[in-house]
Amino acid sequence: MDFWNEQADQLEKALLDNAPALVLHYIRTASPEAVAALAGDALPASDNTRASVMATLAARLERSRVSMAAAT
Repeated sequence: MDFWNEQADQLEKALLDNAPALVLHYIRTASPEAVAALAGDALPASDNTRASVMATLAARLERSRVSMAAAT
């Protein structure tokens, strides 16, 4: 059991270290309902506004990811 817990810990750390990439993937692939369930009041109620906010966040995360990749 210790082996699997250690492996799970390593995976968790790797995923948390790449949280922006995970968020980008999630907002691009999850249903609007799934995003709303996680975001709660942080997500605007209007469909157009919600889409604009998600597009802005996706663009920001993409720029950040590209900048980080260029720095390595």
